[in-house]
Amino acid sequence: METLKKNWAFLVIGAVSLLLGVLALLTALRLRDQGPVAPTAPGEQEALEGSPVPACQLTFTITLPSPTPTPSGTPSPTPTPPPGSSPSPTPTPSPTPTPTATPAPSATPVGGPTPDLVVEKSVDRTTANVNDELTYTVRLRNNGTGTAYDAYFDEDLSVYTSYVAPSMSCTKYTSSNGQTVNVGFEIDTLEDGVDTTPDAESSIVDRFRVAGDLTEDNNTWDLAFNDYITCTYKVRVKDNVSNGTQIKNLIVGHTDDKNGDQTNETEQQESAETTVTVNTVCNATCTSSSQCESGQTCYIASGATTGNCRNPSCVTESDCTCGVSATPSPTPSVTPTVPKAGTAWPTLFMIIGGMALLIIGFAL
Repeated sequence: METLKKNWAFLVIGAVSLLLGVLALLTALRLRDQGPVAPTAPGEQEALEGSPVPACQLTFTITLPSPTPTPSGTPSPTPTPPPGSSPSPTPTPSPTPTPTATPAPSATPVGGPTPDLVVEKSVDRTTANVNDELTYTVRLRNNGTGTAYDAYFDEDLSVYTSYVAPSMSCTKYTSSNGQTVNVGFEIDTLEDGVDTTPDAESSIVDRFRVAGDLTEDNNTWDLAFNDYITCTYKVRVKDNVSNGTQIKNLIVGHTDDKNGDQTNETEQQESAETTVTVNTVCNATCTSSSQCESGQTCYIASGATTGNCRNPSCVTESDCTCGVSATPSPTPSVTPTVPKAGTAWPTLFMIIGGMALLIIGFAL
C-alpha cells in the first residue's frame, strides 16, 4: 500500500497510456473495416398496424361554356331556265386525215458486192519492263460481200523497241471450210524505199511491209467474206527507255477490189494502234535512274556498265525491301498502390508491450 501511495503518479500515467492503447487498438480495427463508405439505402419499412391508408386522390371538375352554333348560309335558289330555251351543243368538225408519206425506194448499190477491210492489232501485255519482249498480233479481215484482193500491211515500230528476228509467222483462215493454214510471206524493209525484192528479217530496223508476195500480181493474200490473215511477231523494249514511257505502235492494212495490179482498181486502207506503258519494277536492268520507278535508283556496281533498279536505302537488296531494325519493347511502369488505412499489427504489439513493461516497472 505504501508503495502504491508513493507511485500514484506513475500509476495514473500508466492507466492513461493503457487507455490510449485501447483507443488505438479500437481505431485500427475500425479503419480496417472494408465495408462501403456510403450509407446503405434504407430497406423497406414494415407496414403500420391496421388497415393501409388509401392514397389521397384529388378530383377537379372543369366546366367549359357551350359553343355557340354558327348559322349556316341560306342556299341561293338555282334559276330554272324556261322550257325550250336550252342551247344545243355546237358539233365538233371531224379532223381532216393527213395523207401518209410514201417512202422513197432504197438506192440499189452500183457495182455489185464490195470488200470491207477490217484491221485489228493486239499486244500480249499493256505494261512492260526494259528488255522485255512484246508479241504483236495483226489481223486483216474482210467484212464485205466482195473479195478483198492483194492484202498486205505496213508496220512502223516505235523508237523504243527493236524487231526480234526471226519471229514472223502468218496463217490464213477460210470461212467457207473453217480451216486455218500457214501461209508464206515476204518482208520488205521500208527504210530504203518500197521495192519488190524481199529482205531478211534480220535486216528489219523500224519500218517494214509484210505481204503474201511483194509483187502485187503474185500476191495470193485474197480474202473472201469473213476470211482473214493473221501474223504474229516479236519486238524487244530497248534498255534506255525511261519508266512511264508509252510505246505506241501503228500499222496500216491495204487491200483493193480487183485482183492483180489494175489501173481502175480501188484501194482500201485501215489502221490500228497499240499502246504499252513501260513500268520498271525492282531489280530491273537499267543504265540510269530515269529508267526506274519513282523512289528507286539505278545501282551500278563498280566496273559494270549496267545496273539494277533498287531501293536507295538498301541498294544491295534485290527485292527493294530493307531489313527492319529491332525496336526495343517498352518496359511497363510500376503501378503505384494505395497503402491500407489503419495501424499495422506490429505497431499495436509494440504499444501494448511497452505499456505492460511500464506498469510492471512501476509495480516493482
